[in-house]
Amino acid sequence: MTLPMQHRPDRIVGNSVTNEPGRRPENVSLPGSHPDRHNPHQTSPNMGTILPDPNLNREPQPRRERHQPPSETTTTSDNGVASERPSDLIGGGYFKFDEVASDIGLRDLPEEAPSNIGAFVGGASVGDYDGDGKLDLFLTNFSISDRLFRATPEGNFVDVTADSGLIVRTGSPADGVGSAASVWADIDGDGALDLFVGGVGDQANQLYVNDGAGGFTEEAERRGVADMFTVTKSQPFAAHTVLGSAFADWDKDGDLDLMSAHWQPPLWTVADQTGPTSGNSICAKERPGDSLSGEALNYHERATSRFWENNGSGTFRDVTDKMGVDLRGVSAFTPVFADFDDDSWPDLFLTGDFCTSRLLRNTGDGFEDITVKSGLGTDENGMGSVVDDFNQDGHMDWFVSGIAPGVNGVGCVKARPEVGCSGNRLWFGDGLGGFEDVTDEFGVRDAGWAWGSAGEDFNNDGRRDLVVVGGYKDAGSGIDRDPSIAEASRFFEAGQSHIWRNSAASPWVESGLTSGAISPQHAKALIPFDQNDDGLLDLLVANSDGAPSLLLNTTEGGGHWLKIVLRDETTSNTQAVGARVRIVAQKGAPEWIGEVRTGSGYQSSGPGALHIGLGDTSYVDSFEVRWPDSEVYEQYKVGSVDRLVFITRNE
Repeated sequence: MTLPMQHRPDRIVGNSVTNEPGRRPENVSLPGSHPDRHNPHQTSPNMGTILPDPNLNREPQPRRERHQPPSETTTTSDNGVASERPSDLIGGGYFKFDEVASDIGLRDLPEEAPSNIGAFVGGASVGDYDGDGKLDLFLTNFSISDRLFRATPEGNFVDVTADSGLIVRTGSPADGVGSAASVWADIDGDGALDLFVGGVGDQANQLYVNDGAGGFTEEAERRGVADMFTVTKSQPFAAHTVLGSAFADWDKDGDLDLMSAHWQPPLWTVADQTGPTSGNSICAKERPGDSLSGEALNYHERATSRFWENNGSGTFRDVTDKMGVDLRGVSAFTPVFADFDDDSWPDLFLTGDFCTSRLLRNTGDGFEDITVKSGLGTDENGMGSVVDDFNQDGHMDWFVSGIAPGVNGVGCVKARPEVGCSGNRLWFGDGLGGFEDVTDEFGVRDAGWAWGSAGEDFNNDGRRDLVVVGGYKDAGSGIDRDPSIAEASRFFEAGQSHIWRNSAASPWVESGLTSGAISPQHAKALIPFDQNDDGLLDLLVANSDGAPSLLLNTTEGGGHWLKIVLRDETTSNTQAVGARVRIVAQKGAPEWIGEVRTGSGYQSSGPGALHIGLGDTSYVDSFEVRWPDSEVYEQYKVGSVDRLVFITRNE
């Protein structure tokens, strides 16, 4: 079944131009590409099966000189991939956002009462569940009911929860029932977006199956992903803490599999906090996980993050023990599937609390942990995640949000050894599995107690910017007993958003205080999407203790743009999750890459559309698509810009 779609004036179907398998277009050289590095899973009609490269499992090579962004003044290429005008002037050098949530129907929500786990929760997902071409919103929280908002043609939102078939929950924090992560995905290939909701506390996971007419039926238990278990009340938190989730076709069989990320308390001996710098990390503390026994060990084993394989019909089986990695003790927050080495297999970037973030390389029949080998894992309290190409070298980079104590160190206290003091991390990837820490070079370490994060081009100047939101309201943890904790808690409660403008120079410019994008509440999920279809990305911010914020992007003087939506009706993965799009580099202009994803940030999932800022470029000859089950790129003609380009595979 294909649901109707609006806003398709620039629809492109079929294979307009298909590259010969295994080849890139003539006269195109990708920065940092390695043509001698074969993919062991790649096949070519002209070459048969390519044998595995014995160097694939080698240690990362010494990093080459990092690719530098283009200078402020560049030359327009033949196909319009670069700009003559200094891109630093686009958008006036700053951003402007206006809060409009109360004007469009998103303010009539109850406030959340304080609770330990509730302070972690405030989720959102964006998707067109009814196929009318407008993006709808789903909001989660702890102890108050989840809400589904349908977008109207006028640009407002209407609460349709009660009529949708979704469970309307009532209660209080004492009931220990809530939801956190949610993600839209077509699990059964019928063209309609279904909805997975991760349970928190005594709430099992929920899987709402879309009937194609705007209604849902909850079928988590029948389809195998309810994953509910019980523990004794002596545990610090109730059994379920599914704070992240993502779908991906990690086995490339044409359907979407699911990863649910479970947070759990730390496994270590409590020790004094040693200092505010990354050199004195809490990651060096003793971690006695192997010595645990009895009830505590059983809890941590059962609360481990899960891999769910799609059986091909929208039902799932737990394959966690067959994936080749041990995630026991990983206090997981945000899973993002992204292909860091461009071998067409989705790898897993997983942020984790208490020094447990991981990079898992997809081997084709499972995953291998390459965190240490890649130079990663130094973040202390990894929460939000962005996996995208910030420096325009054609390789995926990784930003992880964390906890920073502020300029005077007030947030770094010895009485809270589980709270790190070294803040966010930004790593630039080399495409081979090596990552370089450039956090301080680009000035993005300090954002207080940071949660949701996103990397998108908010002024359409051709470079991805970085947004981080945060704030943490502590419901206990000794506030009344220790003055230093009380002072730190007051600092973290005063959370605000941070927006770094990606310029050609480092450090990036932080403009959150001048943009208007300041959340007065305790922000968790963050989703960029174009709410009013004007070509500028707006921001949805979900808060743990109140209504969401909708920040309308009103930046003036922005550049040109493209919005790309892919559909694949040849497989059950109808939304083409995992497809990679690139505009190849030509004549000094940088390469642009992006991937279609579900589950893309802290307790959040975006709409799956790809937004490309183009600066002064008014014409793009073509871009390339590598479909999720393919190893080769197919070329599609574009032409004029400032529009939606909709591609259906092989139609």
